[in-house]
Amino acid sequence: VGKSTCCRYMVNALHSHLGSVCYLETDLGQPEFSTPGLVSLHHLRAPLLHTVHNVRHNHECLASFFVGSTTPASHPFLYACCVRAAVDAYLERMAAEGSSKAIPLVVNTHGWVTGLGLELVEVIVGMVEPQLVV
Repeated sequence: VGKSTCCRYMVNALHSHLGSVCYLETDLGQPEFSTPGLVSLHHLRAPLLHTVHNVRHNHECLASFFVGSTTPASHPFLYACCVRAAVDAYLERMAAEGSSKAIPLVVNTHGWVTGLGLELVEVIVGMVEPQLVV
């Protein structure tokens, strides 16, 4: 099972218990919901039952930031800034919703886990401060 499939499973499991999930897409080359080259934040209100590009999912794009490449290696600082902006958009949304309506965040990262890629994953983990890393 790949990382995107694992994220889909987590989204569906969370959705079945809570009704909605936020999804932070940081994989520039193979995004689930947006155009390649974008870091994006989505609010998913339905389970992910179909292949990604076969059907329009019931979700709202809350924020989207153009990095200018399909790899974070081209502009690592800009990539990190875009991820920070998307995380901030999530935090702002949660503050507006109030603590009683907290929506979990699932983060799909790129699969580059050596050298600079690993450093960027660590930056994302530092920004998000997740309760669970898979």
